[in-house]
Amino acid sequence: MKEELLKSKKVAEKLVAKMEKDLILQYKATNDSFKLMFADLFRKYDVKGVLTYQEMQKYNRLKETKKVVSEHIETLYLREKLILHKGLEETYKEGYYRTAFAIETDVEARLSYTLINPEKIRLAIENPISGLTLNETLIKNKAYIKTKINQEMTQGLVRGEPYSKMAKRISGALGGDAKKAIRIARTEGHRIHEDANYDSVLHADKLGVEMTKIWSASLDASTRDAHGALDGVEKKVKENFASSAGGYGLKPGSLGNAADDVNCRCDLIYEVEGVKPDFRRIRGEGVVPYKTYSEWAKDKGVK
Repeated sequence: MKEELLKSKKVAEKLVAKMEKDLILQYKATNDSFKLMFADLFRKYDVKGVLTYQEMQKYNRLKETKKVVSEHIETLYLREKLILHKGLEETYKEGYYRTAFAIETDVEARLSYTLINPEKIRLAIENPISGLTLNETLIKNKAYIKTKINQEMTQGLVRGEPYSKMAKRISGALGGDAKKAIRIARTEGHRIHEDANYDSVLHADKLGVEMTKIWSASLDASTRDAHGALDGVEKKVKENFASSAGGYGLKPGSLGNAADDVNCRCDLIYEVEGVKPDFRRIRGEGVVPYKTYSEWAKDKGVK
């Protein structure tokens, strides 16, 4: 079972990497569109090399430009939402089905797993974390970036900045927003994969398969101290983990605390009772004999 869970984690990481790549391409396309738009505005309305606020106020030019900015951002976020939902759906399916296969292989029995109800996946994707659903987070970020770009544009016009500075302002605002999008992809990709694994295990648990879960932290110097302390902690399937950082929940990525959940890379090892893990995968080292984070850190001299 452990080998299949490791395979599933690798596939999930590739799916998250694809989401990141697709998001970056969308932000680059939007930035290129803005560059062309402002280059055209400077070409038409600049006065001695600068585009002034007064000139853009004429004939509702500024109002129309802000409208176009809003339309570009709406399109960007529609595509971002599609990328995230598609990637997260694939990630959930990968985690659920591969875990189901691993459990059935371990217990040598069929456990009446069926095709996942699409509504179940939708609810998993929209499960509120830290108070906001994924869609609510995207709406909030969309409103912020619209305001931010309009502010940068207005400030540039008031100061009479040349095209190069204006383009740099807009690119900087979009770049900051792109980082948010990538953080969402990583955080939600990790969460949804852990959710899928857990849902699959919960199905087996309901059918009487006795299983336990073990917290497995990423073995590197970037691991949170709180999560390093949780590494190797064993719980019953329905028991919660408590993090010293303040989180409390059933699995990594869902402790209800941003300090625990954002960019978390931990996962759970599930095992049928009586079968202990004998290996784990370490980033940069591959599959190695099982050791806890504390043992690994001691070997590496990590403090």
